Amino acid sequence: MGLMILQVALAMLNIIKIVGIVIASVLGLLIVLLLLILFVPIRYRLTGEKNGQIALMAGVTWLCRMISFRLEYSEGTISTQLRLFGIRLPFLNRGEKKDPQSKKMEKESFEPESYNEPKEYELQTLEIRNKDESAIHRTEAEAGNKSKEEKQARKEKSSKEEKRARKEKSSKKEKRARKEKSSKKEKQEKKAKSSKAEKKTKKEKASKAEKKKHEKEEKKQKKEKQK
Repeated sequence: MGLMILQVALAMLNIIKIVGIVIASVLGLLIVLLLLILFVPIRYRLTGEKNGQIALMAGVTWLCRMISFRLEYSEGTISTQLRLFGIRLPFLNRGEKKDPQSKKMEKESFEPESYNEPKEYELQTLEIRNKDESAIHRTEAEAGNKSKEEKQARKEKSSKEEKRARKEKSSKKEKRARKEKSSKKEKQEKKAKSSKAEKKTKKEKASKAEKKKHEKEEKKQKKEKQK
């Protein structure tokens, strides 16, 4: 029984290992795909000619031309082609034509970039790229100007708020000083009034005491006269 249990446990461990390896490999593939999508650029090229009729060719490649898509317009017809590792896929292929003009444009659109002779479509692509770059620079400059204006507006707002806070503090201090001054004046006035009242009462008391003395002296003198 013990050997059977050990064998079953070992088999379960082997199954878990295999499942873990499969999951790890799948996760690794997903990570590699994500990195490719994030860091491998998508290249595109647009060419055109006008020799009596308009002919356009647009191509998109990814992963060093492992995946490529081509769209062609000539003589009012549109043809598309999708390739994987250089092999044409059956879907997304329609309206293919074998005229020499399309072959020439195909070669020119997907030939390597190490060429020497300048051509009209190359100049057009360069103009398009320059326009895109100038538009990008303009947008970046506008964004920089907007950010600068926002920063300046924020600084102005903060300075205005600081000035308001300072004015409020100074006004509060002035109000407090006025209140203190007014309270001091009131206290001084009250003290002066109280001191005046005390002086008056003292004078009245002194005058009353003198009157009493005079009356007593007069009584004494009358008594002495009567004797």
